[in-house]
Order: sequence, then C-alpha cells, then structure tokens
Amino acid sequence: MVQYTPRWVGKQEESIHIAHIASVKIDTNLLLSNVLIETTGGANPIRCHGHHKADAVRMKALIERYQNDYYRGGGAPVGSAESTPAGR
Repeated sequence: MVQYTPRWVGKQEESIHIAHIASVKIDTNLLLSNVLIETTGGANPIRCHGHHKADAVRMKALIERYQNDYYRGGGAPVGSAESTPAGR
C-alpha cells in the first residue's frame, strides 16, 4: 500500500507491505470520513483525510481482501501477476 502526500514542491511517499497492516479504522464525520491505518510496528497510524464514506468503506474492504488473499494464498494476492499462471 502506498500513500502519496502532496507538497509545495514534489510529494512524500510512504509505502507499507500489506502484511504489516494491523488494522484499518474509519472515522466518519458529518460530511467526510477519515481512514486510519495502523501498522504492526506500532508507529503513528497513517491518516487519509477527506474521503466519502463509501470510498472509505471500499478502501477498508480492499485492504482486508488483499490481506485474506495474501495469507491464504501464500503471499500473492488473487488477481496479481504473481498469482496467475503466466506470472509464475
């Protein structure tokens, strides 16, 4: 998973392997939702601000799906190049 944070000049990129995500929380406000992604390392959670509730729920569902596929399939999520016969 990669988070891009825009800057005045350039951007900041933070990357976390799907297996290192401990939990995903959704903080829903009046209009928009924030997604908090906690890692197994115990550092400060990644905060993604200003998403529509449906988008935040979809983000959480996708992360959980990829984690399930990763742990069931021995490493490569279903649908990735590594898990297809051509990618092996």
